[in-house]
Amino acid sequence: MNQPQHHSRGYTLLFAVLVSAFVLGLATSILYTSRRQVALSSSSHDSMYAVYAADTGVECARFFNPATTTSISAISCGNSRTVTSDWTLSGGAYSASFDAFFTGSTESCAKVTVQKFYDPLGNLVSRIESRGYNLYQGANCPANHPQVVERALRLTY
Repeated sequence: MNQPQHHSRGYTLLFAVLVSAFVLGLATSILYTSRRQVALSSSSHDSMYAVYAADTGVECARFFNPATTTSISAISCGNSRTVTSDWTLSGGAYSASFDAFFTGSTESCAKVTVQKFYDPLGNLVSRIESRGYNLYQGANCPANHPQVVERALRLTY
């Protein structure tokens, strides 16, 4: 007597290969998503420190820059070291700039420019622009690094 032939040979192997391919694809997708989330989180972290540095630069300049005069006193903000330029007069506006380097949990810095000029009504106007960076290297603000993030703030009063 002849045995009936079964045509289901190899389907188990094919099914195992398909399931393995699906699981591999799913794992690759999860890995890609995780890597993107880590990169986004890191970018957000770097941006936060750049904003903090810019904000600290603005507050430092505002504290040492009285609104009623065109002079600026020696600048020292917290645990920062600063490099200050002298006032220059150009086009009827006084300007001075300084670099502030902040140490601590991160090494961030800010390039701050202070301008003073008279508006058309004769009022003395101060404009502070601070560019914060998440990294510095030695006396270089910002560091020459591919992961440097810059954020800028401007205050006019």
